[in-house]
Amino acid sequence: ILYDAGAISKVAFESAETRLKNAELNLNSAKSNYNTTVGSNQASSQAAVDSAKAALDIASNSLNNTRIVSPISGYVANRNGNVGQIASAGSPMFSIKNSEVVNIEISVTESVIPYITTDTKAIINVETANAKNIEGLVSAVNTVKSPQTGMYTVRIKVDNKDENLKIGMMADVVLHTQTSENALIIPNDAIMQDDDGYYVYVVNKNIAEKRVIKIGVSNNDFTEIKSGLKENEVVVVSGKEYISDKNNTVNIVEE
Repeated sequence: ILYDAGAISKVAFESAETRLKNAELNLNSAKSNYNTTVGSNQASSQAAVDSAKAALDIASNSLNNTRIVSPISGYVANRNGNVGQIASAGSPMFSIKNSEVVNIEISVTESVIPYITTDTKAIINVETANAKNIEGLVSAVNTVKSPQTGMYTVRIKVDNKDENLKIGMMADVVLHTQTSENALIIPNDAIMQDDDGYYVYVVNKNIAEKRVIKIGVSNNDFTEIKSGLKENEVVVVSGKEYISDKNNTVNIVEE
């Protein structure tokens, strides 16, 4: 209660209580008069009852406004006022935080955003909390690109009942945007790009041949090859930057 917290004076609190009690008395009186009235006076008595009810609602609401109740459970993160200060309408006085469920916000490029929807699975690692392989779900996808970063904001919801994750911590996030079974994959380091698209160098009898490829699903280490390569073909991973049409002889080194 605001009075208990010292946010309003005793006079203001008792005044709200008095208005409520008077409104209740007026309503009871109006009801009594209505029950004993007949004929033409009944309409005016009904109006008196309705007026008393309205006054009671106003007084009850005024008394209820002396109590601040948080809509969620949690803890006070910010207090924007002091005891005795008059609060402005529309100005938040407190910020309540609940860390049993936390939200992680990331920014993704336009090449990735088409593959992200709500309920897309994510794996989260938070080094400072020693938290590894925590599962989360995408809860919101911003469809408007940020003018500052040129990227799209994605929000991920993570259960945090043990409150191990703290608000403001940095997290590494892996999104499961696409899957592919029985895929032909090669290391990302083998792939290059020019005006013709993506390509690799394929080794045939110690000669490196440029091969245009079509890629599919990719992660931090490997990329799926949709076309342009066959299983067991050898591609150049290291030193490919030095290969040209005239300098295309290579020696295979196994690591």
